Amino acid sequence: MQPTGVSELGDVMHGVLQASAPVPLPADGSAVITMRVVGRNTKGPLATMTLPLPEGSKLPLPFAITRSNLREGVADFLWEKEDLYVRADVLSPSGKLIASGRSKAKAIDVDGKPAHGVAFTTLE
Repeated sequence: MQPTGVSELGDVMHGVLQASAPVPLPADGSAVITMRVVGRNTKGPLATMTLPLPEGSKLPLPFAITRSNLREGVADFLWEKEDLYVRADVLSPSGKLIASGRSKAKAIDVDGKPAHGVAFTTLE
């Protein structure tokens, strides 16, 4: 997976849910993924997305946070040149926490434009 440029299809950053040991993904569960800026108090997540986990889902599982997942009114300068903290919580259909993981998407430049490396998020 390549680093993600800010302007590519509205994607803010890409990530991959993975596990070092087998993690049972619940049929019809979901992964709630939140994004913040590392070291900055933004009064809550800048973005939240829910990734559906249909029956038969397996890790590794790629995801992308897009501009549509950003909290209303979040300006690009708050995140586009900053490292991003990513948290993923895998939930059963009833809302029970199955696994959780954290990662960071490093801010990088790609051809002179701000971008972010891929956040490989290991679930435990």
